[in-house]
Amino acid sequence: MEETERLAALCRFEWTAETASLVPIESVDVERVVGAARRHGVCGWLYRRLTEEGIVRDSRYREIAGRLRASVLETIAKNSRREAVYRAIRERMREKGMEVVPLKGIYLMRELYDEIWERPTSDIDLLAYGTNPMAVYREMLKMEEEGRVPKYRTQAVYDTMFPHYPPMMIGGQAVDLHFCLFGRESRLNVGEVETEVRGEEGRGERVLTDAQTMYHLTAHYVKNRQIEGNRLGWLVDIALMMKRQGEKGREMIARVEAMNRGVVREMRETWNEAFWLLGEEERREAEAIIEMATKQPTDASMAPRAVGMVGKYSDIAKRLWRYIEKSARYVIEENDEKTRIDKLKAVTLDLKDFVRERGERKKR
Repeated sequence: MEETERLAALCRFEWTAETASLVPIESVDVERVVGAARRHGVCGWLYRRLTEEGIVRDSRYREIAGRLRASVLETIAKNSRREAVYRAIRERMREKGMEVVPLKGIYLMRELYDEIWERPTSDIDLLAYGTNPMAVYREMLKMEEEGRVPKYRTQAVYDTMFPHYPPMMIGGQAVDLHFCLFGRESRLNVGEVETEVRGEEGRGERVLTDAQTMYHLTAHYVKNRQIEGNRLGWLVDIALMMKRQGEKGREMIARVEAMNRGVVREMRETWNEAFWLLGEEERREAEAIIEMATKQPTDASMAPRAVGMVGKYSDIAKRLWRYIEKSARYVIEENDEKTRIDKLKAVTLDLKDFVRERGERKKR
């Protein structure tokens, strides 16, 4: 059984006899489980599961929990700093009559999880609300730290490759301001992004609706499955979003599917993987809602399929991503046009050789 599959079993929302059978204690390699938890962004979640369920009675699980504690403390410090920066940005924008919407980790760590240390963040993702995102970006640039601004900014690269403007450093934290949820040409983009204001009138926080959040999380997983692999932590996010809907789950799923009919099949596959983490009763209800009732897992082979796929295409994905990074760097940093064109040609030829090599290998 792969470490990622053991990790998935340990991260399930309920510790049952079935889960215990999937992860026999004698098969647990502490070092590898802890390493996998860090890669998949579930150190805090796993720490809570181990301590909450009382599994730490066993010395090996107790050792895992002890090793995870350092990551938990680190997450508390980082998330606290990022939340402070986000609140400062939000207040600054409010003073200027503008709004930003928190995305991904900076929003989920408070909205879905009981404690901020359960959900790590790597940066601050925000969506510019309104019809003039560039004005929001210009205002945020005034908060950027001198001396930490990238030397070159080429918006053309970001317009085609990314859903956000070039990153900023504010308060020591990396900040990405999105002008859409996915790249401009992505099939995953939706028309109008659904938001709502939560909290007291006049001081509330504008956030994505639950349905829009579910779509964003799911589509983000679908996208990354194709290009660079996924993290178990993202499946936990999706499962938690479904869990909190309760009886409104059917309505939310219907709204999410209506946002983009072209990716319904891929979204349902992702939900099936995420809902495996839920408790038995919740899982049955969720599977019924998405009309994907499956045989109840009885062995390790039923662990989330995508978790095992994380490394399957990693070599290919990393190689292709290096080509993209090289091309972007040459466009941004190379001032001499002829040199830039020559370097891009070399990257293109290298990529063609790689594709041809993969094709010949597949034929064999």
